[in-house]
Amino acid sequence: MRYAVFIKTLRDLTNSPFLSKDIQDVAVQIASNITMHIHYNFCKLLSKLIDDIYKAYNDHKKQRIMSFLQKHFVTAPYGMYLN
Repeated sequence: MRYAVFIKTLRDLTNSPFLSKDIQDVAVQIASNITMHIHYNFCKLLSKLIDDIYKAYNDHKKQRIMSFLQKHFVTAPYGMYLN
């Protein structure tokens, strides 16, 4: 909630005709930096989520392959043969 109030205050500062251009420019820079930072963190979290999903999928796939191999093949020190 604080973040929303802060962003609204920044928006008000950037659009205020009563403030000097310098203050408006600083408010615009702060708002763009915050937006860029949020976008960067969002991309980082999204990338991590995609990696986690990919790993979970591959681990599940690996488990299925291993159970298939264990079910249909017997492993021996010299290799694998059909069960």
